[in-house]
Amino acid sequence: MSSQDPTQNNINQLPATTQAETSFDLLVPSFKTLADGLQSMHNQFELLTQVNNSLINFNDSFSAFLFAMAANDTLIDWKKAPTDMAIEKYKEHLKRINTLDATKPIHQQPSTIGTKHTLQPSNSSSNNTTNVKRRKVATEQNASIVPNRRFVSKISINSIIDHLPLRYRERSEPMQNMKKVLKILKLHPSGLTMKELARESQIAQFKVTECINALIHAKEVMKTSEPGQYSRFHLDQSKYPSEAR
Repeated sequence: MSSQDPTQNNINQLPATTQAETSFDLLVPSFKTLADGLQSMHNQFELLTQVNNSLINFNDSFSAFLFAMAANDTLIDWKKAPTDMAIEKYKEHLKRINTLDATKPIHQQPSTIGTKHTLQPSNSSSNNTTNVKRRKVATEQNASIVPNRRFVSKISINSIIDHLPLRYRERSEPMQNMKKVLKILKLHPSGLTMKELARESQIAQFKVTECINALIHAKEVMKTSEPGQYSRFHLDQSKYPSEAR
């Protein structure tokens, strides 16, 4: 009879589960860490999906708001900006409603139905005086912005517009507004305020502001400010030098 090694008999007698645990024992922690990392990544992707859905809902709502603003801007067209006289009247109206004058009854004029209309010289003279005052105020306003300088070289409006965004290069209302603003700036090398630009060009002030912002961004117009005065806008003196008349 052949003799058998007792050590070999002991190895053969070990259970199968013990042999399997010793073979994959080193891989278990790595797979566990990998599973935890994948689960964490899955949770983060779910959060990103929620953020994406929220942004989509916000964009849908905000796009409707922007469309309404664009439609409002297209439909409403202010022929001219409010004048200084209109602003003064509005200030007087605000002062009146804050005083005791607001509690006084309004005297209605008697009806003229069935009665003869008589001329009142006093009213006509007062109206004439008011008209003269208005003409004087308008003359003073126009005299205050008379240019005392002139550009040395000729300024091409089309070449300036060629360097502006596409909306001002297309044959549309923004292009026409830009041409009006540039023509006014050509006549006033010393610059004008935003109200003066709106009054001279007969364009709504918010549209004038859009044109001026585009020109400033293109470095064609400069803004100067002095203490206690409104900001003035003029063509860049480095590109378009001017001289005294």
